[in-house]
Amino acid sequence: SEQDALAGRLEQRFAQRGFQVSEATAGQSVLNRSASGLNALTGFLLFLAILMAVVGTIGLSGTMSLNVMERTREIGVMRAIGASDFEIQRMIIVEGMVIGLISWLAGVLAAIPVSNALATAIGEAIFGSAIPVSYTFIGVGIWLILMIAFTIIASWMPARTASRLTIRQILAYE
Repeated sequence: SEQDALAGRLEQRFAQRGFQVSEATAGQSVLNRSASGLNALTGFLLFLAILMAVVGTIGLSGTMSLNVMERTREIGVMRAIGASDFEIQRMIIVEGMVIGLISWLAGVLAAIPVSNALATAIGEAIFGSAIPVSYTFIGVGIWLILMIAFTIIASWMPARTASRLTIRQILAYE
């Protein structure tokens, strides 16, 4: 590139005048290397976030399944007084949504200090200065939408199981 050629000419000129130049590096190549390292780090952190979301979804699904088992009698009473499959499914999914919203809010509040601490520690270790962190409402909104989707996925099977219980199965449960 043009910057590399200029760096080479400058090295030669300084060498002719008796100056020892260890390395001349174009500013753009330094920026490119830094950006590539930062992109790799961002990709890794995104992978970890997705992995945590999947693990959280599995955990919520287990919690909701246990909730359905513990409330089998209550579901039976609702069935006996005429609750439809849809109403029972909606109840379980809404409970999952409440748990999901609470965990999302806790995650958003915890992400701010943790992100700042990680950006400072990693930036100091790799670049010698802290990495600036920016927060956007779009990013928070995207995570909210993803949380809603993961919560519905996690709650759907337990809700389906609860809605398929018959009064006879419920009475025979305990």
